[in-house]
Amino acid sequence: MSYVQVITYNNQCVYINDWPYVSLDWIDNGRYSVTNVKSGLVWHAMITEDEEPAYAITQETWENLDCQKWDFTSLGNGYFVIMNALGGLAAHGLDDSTLDDATLNLYPFSGYHVEKTNVGDFVISGKNDDHVVEVSGASVSTGAHLALNDYDGNDHQRFYLTPADIAINSPPIISIMSPSDGQTFSSGSSITIDAVASDSDGTVVLVEFYNGTTKLGEIEDSPYSYTCDNVAVGTHALIVKAIDNDGAVTAAGVNVTVSGRGPSR
Repeated sequence: MSYVQVITYNNQCVYINDWPYVSLDWIDNGRYSVTNVKSGLVWHAMITEDEEPAYAITQETWENLDCQKWDFTSLGNGYFVIMNALGGLAAHGLDDSTLDDATLNLYPFSGYHVEKTNVGDFVISGKNDDHVVEVSGASVSTGAHLALNDYDGNDHQRFYLTPADIAINSPPIISIMSPSDGQTFSSGSSITIDAVASDSDGTVVLVEFYNGTTKLGEIEDSPYSYTCDNVAVGTHALIVKAIDNDGAVTAAGVNVTVSGRGPSR
């Protein structure tokens, strides 16, 4: 019969004699960007003189700035200090972390529990209560504040952690120039979809055109224009999708109506 000695360290069970140890630390200590699953925007420390002594944490487009990088340092058992890369200040529910919708700010010290979900993203909760970090109002807009609230399982409360030395791909931008949303056409009309697309950190490699879920066609190079002939009477959701060189996809759409009456002006 053999015996294995078990000791504890930092509230973790450690099996010596080359046995593995059990830990709740899902990530390594290091510098990360923190990206919201719903919006695709990153944590951003709004450090300006008029916001002292506490600085707001918002979500913004990734620009590889130090104020968008966060140092995760383990306190053991799955708890971390999340310190902004500019130094000295950590993420903290300054208003009162026991209140719903408490704004997330920078403060000298605070600890957070970092838990990995079954799909690989992370939920970040306060060390001393059950509130989790979320994008306030489930916003997908830049400038939206981060806050603490009850967990509801939605994407605005889940985040990706990416080592800060790995570039984050910004998705392409696409919009439909014509037709306009709500425009009407006469029966049998041809409808030309004109779109513009761009990518801030790469190239648009493909634009796809859809009528609802039915793919109409695709174009690799600008100008991005596709004509639908003899469109049937009814309401149609015309959708365009831009795909960039890293595989990110952005969609835009308009609804148009084809009727027996003359086209709208």
